[in-house]
Amino acid sequence: SSSGYQGRAVYFIYEGSQTLGMGIICAASGAGSNYALYAGAGDIYVTNKVGIGATNVLANTKLEIKDADHASLLLHDSDAATTKRIVEIRSQGEEFFIKGRNDDNTGAGAAGTIMTTSLTTGDCTFAGNVFVSTASSPTLQIKNTAGTLTENALAGGIDLYTSDGSQNATGVKGYIRWYTDDAWGSAERLEFGIGQNSATLAITALTLDGNK
Repeated sequence: SSSGYQGRAVYFIYEGSQTLGMGIICAASGAGSNYALYAGAGDIYVTNKVGIGATNVLANTKLEIKDADHASLLLHDSDAATTKRIVEIRSQGEEFFIKGRNDDNTGAGAAGTIMTTSLTTGDCTFAGNVFVSTASSPTLQIKNTAGTLTENALAGGIDLYTSDGSQNATGVKGYIRWYTDDAWGSAERLEFGIGQNSATLAITALTLDGNK
């Protein structure tokens, strides 16, 4: 039809009472490239859900990618420099990854694994530097969400760590840590430490009012 509000070249609809209803089934095989469905022009509009590898898309989502080994999504900038064109978002082995991939997605790209997040603990590991950049009071916040802190509890900290195994390099080399001196939070202290092979060489402790 080419008149009226909607123009349709082909219209398929299934209305029945079976467990599974399908409006159309497409398949293609045997050629060098096979497209079961090819949309040469125009947008693709889906009113409900899309499942890739998922026959029953889970609730509260519009797109589900399901695979037993590597459920992933690629973002491909075709005119970027070689080995810097593809970003992969992947869920695998109870971890979530953001990776740079090579041009045919057979190995690591220039950046390699950019971020790894444990789906058990929520811990994140970044491969590169982390920058906080804003025009108004750039701040890095470390927050302890415990409802009650006990006496001498570690409330938060930053460890400066090296994995270089030569000589005495391995271990925490320095840290800034915030402790509570009592269970009520009325006395607290910051510790600045320098370590070697996890043994402390020197510690400077400051209370909140600045007294040593």
